[in-house]
Amino acid sequence: MSSLFVEYIYSQNNAIDSTLIKYLRVDYAIPDQPAFKLLGTNPSDILRPSNTNELSAISSSFMEGSSIVIPKSFSLEVAPMLLAKSNKLTLSDYIDKKFLYRAKVSVGTQKSLVDTVEKYKIALGFRFTLIDNSDLKTNKNYINQIFDITAEKTEWENIYKIEYLKIVNKTILDYIENKALQDSVQNYIDKKITEKFNENYFDDRLEKLKEKFKQDTWNADKWDVALAFLTESPDSLAKNIQFTGVGVWTTYAHGFKNWGQLLIGASYNYLSFDSLIVATSKIENFSNHKLSVASRLYFGSNNFKGFLEGQFDYRSLNTSNNALINLGTEMNIYDGIWINLNVGYTFNDVFTENNSSNLFSSFDIRIQIPEKLKFF
Repeated sequence: MSSLFVEYIYSQNNAIDSTLIKYLRVDYAIPDQPAFKLLGTNPSDILRPSNTNELSAISSSFMEGSSIVIPKSFSLEVAPMLLAKSNKLTLSDYIDKKFLYRAKVSVGTQKSLVDTVEKYKIALGFRFTLIDNSDLKTNKNYINQIFDITAEKTEWENIYKIEYLKIVNKTILDYIENKALQDSVQNYIDKKITEKFNENYFDDRLEKLKEKFKQDTWNADKWDVALAFLTESPDSLAKNIQFTGVGVWTTYAHGFKNWGQLLIGASYNYLSFDSLIVATSKIENFSNHKLSVASRLYFGSNNFKGFLEGQFDYRSLNTSNNALINLGTEMNIYDGIWINLNVGYTFNDVFTENNSSNLFSSFDIRIQIPEKLKFF
């Protein structure tokens, strides 16, 4: 058996494996990003667990009065290994190294005004997924179903390939070495499959299967841990950059049938900042340690869901105990595009007579690689 023929047989088997991968990206809700969270864009501290997408971005603070402006807060999160091998990743390789492929790095920036001084914050975050039962690439039941459909398609393609080669009196070796013959064979295969089934018969079956999986597992169990570092600079070129904070998170998510998901999370944040003391007209440095525990309940479906959240935290700066209630929604408005809306109240010094409350709201746009975009 020639080496070319051996390579061809291997490539056929590997093609099935790679073909599977391109049907395994799913448009789940885009998670919170550690770098974005540490920028302080929202008083909620719970970190929504990750999904399996290679790349996502979050942007907020679009409004200034009644005008739409360039967003003041932005972050990007990437799964480096998954993105780097997106055009050659096989299912077996992913399963063997899923912890590394799921690891993500995020970078966030924010422009803010502190005591009339313009400052730029830059955050760097790292996320590690310990459990993700929503990952289609590790779900044996769905992998087997997708493999069956893909293998059936490959079988029909091979039947028509051999049929055409017999018609034109050519061999497999001729096919391997002749690009023009390969194109002719592919045209014949496409024509015969369309005649027997329809043009998108196999792709439609795969998409329907993926849609069913998405609705069944959007609220599957997950567990993430994350770490982020915060720096601050007086200019956009990051000159005189200073370390100003660190954040650590862990969040576990548990699903309820096909309608809900409960998040339970804890976090620790350390922040150092300068503030102008009016009485002395001097700028002094302060630091704050913040410990928080929170829970959030999602209810709905993958593409549209609401949530209700409660949080309690302790802050060392003023030795205060504080609470938060928050409600909102996540909406998938297009493939790979999500919007998040929420409104809530923060309650400060809840155990003292000097307690107070404040209304807050947030709106952000989240974008990730569309599930229908194929790199493979």
